[in-house]
Amino acid sequence: QSDQFQAIVAGAGPAGLASALALAHCGVPTALIGPLSDPNDGRTAALFQGSVAFLKHIGGWDRIASVAEPMTAIRLIDDTPRLIRAPEVMFEAAEIGLEAFGHNIENRHLIAALDQRAAQGGIVVHHEENGLAHAGPSVPSASAIGSMTRNSVRPGCDSTSIVPSLCW
Repeated sequence: QSDQFQAIVAGAGPAGLASALALAHCGVPTALIGPLSDPNDGRTAALFQGSVAFLKHIGGWDRIASVAEPMTAIRLIDDTPRLIRAPEVMFEAAEIGLEAFGHNIENRHLIAALDQRAAQGGIVVHHEENGLAHAGPSVPSASAIGSMTRNSVRPGCDSTSIVPSLCW
């Protein structure tokens, strides 16, 4: 494994893993740092068509398709405290010729699949025990995973940073 990276991604959740995979897919030597995910995290992610297409493009969809639940309908409910509320609306994917609007998946399955894909994709992953507060302009754990080249990319996916657009 190389100790030179053009990109270090801060954040080992779904957004960080997906960003690291996209960078590596574009040929950018990439490292990822962040805390290990909680295997008991019961949250889910709604992956709409763009996210599914992205996962297919980077080779991650096949690993999770069997545990992803299709979202065939979307219901909008006005939950405001107003006296007169907007009526409830239901949209069916079949109305616009789709089998589903997207898929819902447990984060633990999504992260496990992306972690597995990252390991196969040549991404160097370093899990911090205490996580990261904020990556900022310089990554505090760079010495733990190797030296960086000058003018490297540092996308932050730790829920406090803006991720730049990628190569496609």
